[in-house]
Amino acid sequence: MACIAAQRNRLDGLIAAAGVNHVGSAIEHSPADITDVMSINYTGVFIAATAAAKQILQWKCRGSIVLVSSISGLVANKGMISPVYNSSKAAVIQLGRSLAMEWGKIDGEGRGGIRVNCLCPGHIITPMVKETLQEAPESREIWELRICLQG
Repeated sequence: MACIAAQRNRLDGLIAAAGVNHVGSAIEHSPADITDVMSINYTGVFIAATAAAKQILQWKCRGSIVLVSSISGLVANKGMISPVYNSSKAAVIQLGRSLAMEWGKIDGEGRGGIRVNCLCPGHIITPMVKETLQEAPESREIWELRICLQG
């Protein structure tokens, strides 16, 4: 991030998106499964956002950071049992709120003013979703019905 910012003496923003999933009931998740999902979905986004903010603050830019979460961070998806994924995405939503509070205000030296938002897309057929629906074909009908009812 520092190399990118140094090329133009600024960094204007970042879009941080990461996601992996382990479909299964909560009692089927091992500690390693939980660590894998959280380290990518939450920690990866956290590290990217803080690396960008360090540069935005250093160069005294007014930057924008967008964290990509999921509707799954707001609701438990019917037909898609993913408690760790859902809670990792809820953590990203709360991270966005916290970072907006921390980095939004401009300090006496002109650092700050970073706008932080969280995007929570709904049902999108991504490669990860395709794989999940192949592994649990009974989920497809419930998942597709939910899209139609909300549309």
